[in-house]
Amino acid sequence: MINRILFIVLVVAAYSCSAPTKEVCIDNPTESDIIIHFDNNEPIQINAKEKKCVQLKFGTRTLHYNETQTELKLDGEKDYIINPTKSTYYIQNIPYVLSQKGKENYRNDYGSPSSVVEGFEMNGDFEEIKEKVLIAKNWTFGLDEEASESASTNYNPNTGYYIVRKIHRGSDLSATISKSFINQLEEALLEKSN
Repeated sequence: MINRILFIVLVVAAYSCSAPTKEVCIDNPTESDIIIHFDNNEPIQINAKEKKCVQLKFGTRTLHYNETQTELKLDGEKDYIINPTKSTYYIQNIPYVLSQKGKENYRNDYGSPSSVVEGFEMNGDFEEIKEKVLIAKNWTFGLDEEASESASTNYNPNTGYYIVRKIHRGSDLSATISKSFINQLEEALLEKSN
């Protein structure tokens, strides 16, 4: 009987110590290289403007970056982006309208959404993620993926539209906005000169 109890205790202890590992991506959208490490493990260098994916044990981990420590509670059932620099990200809700009925339904449901992104008023629905080290995945398309109509898993034929979610680095979105603004100014100047 004692052997059986000891065996059960050992099995439970071994199971609790062996947290599952999973790939987690660490993003560095800044202009500088960074060095981080988890718990007392080896340092990980992430170059400027680089995303690095690593195998990480889930559970409670301590992230060390720039002489600060942040406790992360990683759920093995979720996917994450780790943002050690606490940079700003945005999640864009992108509608795909498949019919005139869908266009009308979308306008009835959402109107004409606009958002402030990096200080600019923009057409579209953007959610700002600010000062978060651990960002749990709630998007369809990741940082380096292009959004497309192919992800129609949430299409409802009664509405005639569906929405996908795309995560953006704030710095990337800011650069895109600046380019668009410059292009619009150049077009306006060309029109005015003609």
